[in-house]
Amino acid sequence: PANSLQRADGYRFLTQNLSQVFDLALETKDTRYPMLHNFCSPKRKLGGDNADFTYVQAWIDGNSTYRITGTRGTARFVNFVVHGQRTPLAYGGGATRPLHDPFGDMPQANIFGHQLECDWNGNFELYIGGPKRGPNWLPTTPESRKLFLRQGFDSWDEVPTTMQIERIDMTEPR
Repeated sequence: PANSLQRADGYRFLTQNLSQVFDLALETKDTRYPMLHNFCSPKRKLGGDNADFTYVQAWIDGNSTYRITGTRGTARFVNFVVHGQRTPLAYGGGATRPLHDPFGDMPQANIFGHQLECDWNGNFELYIGGPKRGPNWLPTTPESRKLFLRQGFDSWDEVPTTMQIERIDMTEPR
């Protein structure tokens, strides 16, 4: 950049992106002990994130069964997506990269917030993988690698979904 202020902001943006590497590749990568990871915050940006959205992911594997429990909240847009393998197109393999995900991960299954069955307080359980467990279930394949959640907000008074994830077939604590 032409001036020192722009250069400093560029370095700040770079360190924000590098900080995600530690979370995504080290701290939250063990699918045996899944963790929900917030991608963005006022101190960590991706560069293409929408200011009216939150982005959360958890690493999973296609051989385990996971359960998310939480409260639906009032966000206008909620979408849980199981992603499969990255495609070579994500790295500029000559063809047009998929438009549905900027990271090149192929969506395998998804459920929107309005499709979640909740109790009268908005509480829900969502199962990922394993045998089908009613309408709040997302199938996985051996190639499944992550769960991605996006929430979109229309006004300041909307409440986000709160949740936690666990692997159902865990035999010992982390």
